[in-house]
Amino acid sequence: PRRLERELDRATALGTAATIVEQVFRPVLVQIGTAWHEGRMTVAQEHLATEAITSVTRRLLSLVQPDGDAPTILLACFADDDHGFAVLALAVHLATWGWRVVSLGPRTPPSAIRHAVTELRPELVGLSCSVAPNAHRALELVAGYADAIGDRPWLVGGAGGRAISDLVIASGGHVADETNPRALRTAIERVASASHPARRKP
Repeated sequence: PRRLERELDRATALGTAATIVEQVFRPVLVQIGTAWHEGRMTVAQEHLATEAITSVTRRLLSLVQPDGDAPTILLACFADDDHGFAVLALAVHLATWGWRVVSLGPRTPPSAIRHAVTELRPELVGLSCSVAPNAHRALELVAGYADAIGDRPWLVGGAGGRAISDLVIASGGHVADETNPRALRTAIERVASASHPARRKP
């Protein structure tokens, strides 16, 4: 654990928050997942490393959140989705682009989204779906999210989101097919601008 902490401290000096997340942490997490799958890393080691990297990423996010009056974006994972790092990595990018990010993390049910939307009135809601639910569950969740979000614009990203894109679009949402941060930024700003044409882009 101490060596891991030292390496993470060194990593945070390698560049901007977005660079560290994309060029260091994300590839390392892929390697960790592969090592665990191949039996070269125990579950305890995988959890330790993942939690440490996630913790540092949260700290980076807190450092790059914009000051003053910034548009708010609400991020969360689908209710059955445990893969929260992609959302956290996106949050770092969004903060550097001028958005104030509120992230609810993995396994966020529609009821939690409803409460957050009511309290925060975000400019945009982004949901991550890594693995597509079965047809019945997808219909239940997408309908629940659409109702919870109400008049706010929303989009779904991730491989699972692309698999249920027709359902999302039919329910009033948008689907982010892009994975490259620059292309994803364009897609997010396009959705936000179409819904709030007078709003200044961050």
